Amino acid sequence: MHKLYHKFRGYCYFILHFLFFIILFSGVSEVLESRPLPPKVRFNILLATSEAVTNVLKHATEGQMSLYMDGDFLRIFVSDNGSGIDLSELPRTTLMAGYSTKHSAGWGFTLLLKTMDRIFLSTGPRGTTIVLEINLVDTHEKVATNNITALKEERVHYA
Repeated sequence: MHKLYHKFRGYCYFILHFLFFIILFSGVSEVLESRPLPPKVRFNILLATSEAVTNVLKHATEGQMSLYMDGDFLRIFVSDNGSGIDLSELPRTTLMAGYSTKHSAGWGFTLLLKTMDRIFLSTGPRGTTIVLEINLVDTHEKVATNNITALKEERVHYA
């Protein structure tokens, strides 16, 4: 019976996750459709957003997402009510590719750093908020120069 419960719970998680992403992508896509963007940039924004939202599903019981256009900048706010990122783990969690404190590949922040212009992070015992920021005007340069070796610590801003 215990195995059946976990299997059912896993299926429910998958279905909820899938439905959430359909809603998420329709909202983000609607904002992106108002701009002529290269397909790779559009894909990268959706990928980064899904990574941030996946962390909410993994580490919290509630979360929210908001999108804002400020001139040419798209800002995506994702927050949750999880226990936050342990401060002793923060540098490794955000800057070390492949590092994870959970059962995952640990490439989430690396992916965010690669696809976004700036990331703002606030974390504590009441939850985590991450703001993803990308300038939608300089997108053609991003497609040409987005290289994982160009990651730099100054692109992460801790609040």
